[in-house]
Amino acid sequence: MSPLKGQYLFVRPAGEGDEASLRALYEADGASLPEPLIAPLALLGKLAGTVVGHIVAAPDSSDLRITHFYVARELRRKRIGRGMLDRLDELAGRMQYTLMIADLDSACGGFLAKEGFSESAGRLERMVRGVPDEVVP
Repeated sequence: MSPLKGQYLFVRPAGEGDEASLRALYEADGASLPEPLIAPLALLGKLAGTVVGHIVAAPDSSDLRITHFYVARELRRKRIGRGMLDRLDELAGRMQYTLMIADLDSACGGFLAKEGFSESAGRLERMVRGVPDEVVP
């Protein structure tokens, strides 16, 4: 299902050439830029050629830690975050991570809880749904 009627959310890795578009996303909302903006596990979401979302994640032992998650304010609650999280989940499974985790005080904590993350050991976590059967203990 598309996030906005007639539009397709395209999620792909963020690269150095995306820096200006990502800066524009944050500046349009008056939001703080994350550091790093571009990372080995950074994804961006685009609608009709415009960057509308950004996720930064990093390895944390056998888990994948979401360090930053942002969707343009005017486009929240339109399934963009879910589409981006689904793509991250798919990649996490391919990389054989078993859990996706985030800090408990993360600004996106409410959203992550709605997406199946639960509190455990002072953090939010969810089993990677894209984990191949042979990886699950």
